[in-house]
Amino acid sequence: MFYSNSLGAIHCNRLDGFQFQERFGRGTTDILSSEPFWLDISNPSRCELEYIQKAFEIHPLTIEDIVASDTRQKVDVFPNYYYILIKSIGDDLQAIQSLPISILMLGECIVSIHFHQNEHVRRVIQK
Repeated sequence: MFYSNSLGAIHCNRLDGFQFQERFGRGTTDILSSEPFWLDISNPSRCELEYIQKAFEIHPLTIEDIVASDTRQKVDVFPNYYYILIKSIGDDLQAIQSLPISILMLGECIVSIHFHQNEHVRRVIQK
């Protein structure tokens, strides 16, 4: 899911599915550099994580932390971004579980990454 004030929420199943040029007549680089945005990625493939790593200059150890399911909550500071790992609580009240959400804060954008369905994202967009 991609969200910005001017474009609203755009949902797609893969990172290469946003098709900014086709939808808005503007390239990805133009859109990503023109205003703050939020990119929420659910269940990314290894290829998508490599794309994020290259596109946003993310340290390889951060990608390892994103993939690891047993990492504790933390905040890491890098020269060009902050990496924050939080634990969210799932929506199933019968089987409460702790669900990790990785957050990258990069200048004027936020990238959240998780490997589970997350109703919290939907609720934030609705507000």
